[in-house]
Amino acid sequence: MDELVTDDLPLPLGKDFREDIVSNFKIIKKFESSLDSKGLEFDFTKLFAEQLKKALEDKDSELSLALGNNREELTARIDRIIHGTDHDSIRIVLNDMMQSGELRVQRGDAGKDGRDGLDGESAYQIWLDAGNVGSKADYLASMKGQPGDKGPAGPAGKDGAMSSADVSKMVTESLQYQTVPDGTDLLTLINNTGRTQYYSCGKAADAKTMSNVPMVTAFNLIARPVNPANQTTADNGNPIWAYTTLEFRPYNSGLVYVASTTTDGDGKLTSTPWTLLGSNAAVTSILYGKTLDIIGDSYVANNGKPISETWHYKIAIQHAMKYNNYGINGNGLVTTKATGAPVVNRIGDMDSSADYVIVVGGKNDYNQQIPISDFKAGLVKLIQELAEHFVGKKICFFTPWSIVESETMNVPLAQYSQAIEDVCGAYSIPCFNSSKRSGILAYSGAFQTKYFQTSTDRSHLNDAGHNLFVNPATKFLESL
Repeated sequence: MDELVTDDLPLPLGKDFREDIVSNFKIIKKFESSLDSKGLEFDFTKLFAEQLKKALEDKDSELSLALGNNREELTARIDRIIHGTDHDSIRIVLNDMMQSGELRVQRGDAGKDGRDGLDGESAYQIWLDAGNVGSKADYLASMKGQPGDKGPAGPAGKDGAMSSADVSKMVTESLQYQTVPDGTDLLTLINNTGRTQYYSCGKAADAKTMSNVPMVTAFNLIARPVNPANQTTADNGNPIWAYTTLEFRPYNSGLVYVASTTTDGDGKLTSTPWTLLGSNAAVTSILYGKTLDIIGDSYVANNGKPISETWHYKIAIQHAMKYNNYGINGNGLVTTKATGAPVVNRIGDMDSSADYVIVVGGKNDYNQQIPISDFKAGLVKLIQELAEHFVGKKICFFTPWSIVESETMNVPLAQYSQAIEDVCGAYSIPCFNSSKRSGILAYSGAFQTKYFQTSTDRSHLNDAGHNLFVNPATKFLESL
């Protein structure tokens, strides 16, 4: 018979159950050893079962007495194991099967949602249950902790863009009208801020206290700076080289008066008189608001007198034009023998964004008596330079005035003026021949005395002489 006693039962069966099984096996082993099976030729297993059953049924047998109280408990648990109702055994077996891979579970269909549970207590109620007293606001206030320690300073941020409020404030300050103080001389107003300033006078009675007022009435006045902001201040308190254009607009009127103030390198102030732009004629002009470049000799630079007296500056001011002056006293159009680089070599210095370009000269080429053929060749090059630099812009020439010819000059000034007109015509460039139609009579002594800078001057107009030429020059420019 095989050995019945074993100590190799797996521990998961439980220590107590294992010890009971081993103990009972030992008792049964002892009973089995008492049997005499020698010489028997029949089924020993059947015989053993019958004798075991008989011994168990006999309550006074040695086997029954040995098993004692364990018999009923063991029998009951074995019965549960046989019928599959012993939970501990089932759990041990299933766990062992799952670990060995013998049992694999497939996921079933999702079950139905369970019923909602009862609402739990609110945080506020839990706070009250903890012994606190107060409203919900008190509860929320109690949630705020004490301020923490101040953290270290962060790195400096980048400059941000201006906010809409900043922009609005700047615009408001820029456009705000300043009241003109009583007793002000309007032709002493100088703008050194770099941006347009606005003034107002609300009563005619206040205007009466002022000087150089074109109309004694309530008015608005606009002062536009031509110079950069914050020019250096001279000893007399005025900024140097400051140019300010003034627009005087009476209340309840379409009239516009214009003037300008200018300071020199010593801060000395000069001004131009008020000029009426009837019914806003200048505002409706094609010139209004455009940019004007002018280049040439002392006809442009004005021979040491204020540029603000020149006809071209006055046209620019009357029409609110941006004005760029490239004049050099004693300069020639093409000759290198006169003062400075000739105009033909200076076109690249000019503002190429200009809408109107005026070239004035020829007098110093005449003074040097360069051959007309050379003069014309130089003019061709000059026009080509202008056409390349000012693409699609309005370009024109003004010739010198007609003068009394000197006997020492072989080639008269009229031939140089005609050469300018001829070359311009060949290249479709408008030319105002001042020797033929300007109305400036430089050959008249009486005219010279009244309208030129000196009684012997034949080239340089004074302020009154420039005023004579403003209208003809304006009409010519508007015709381009």
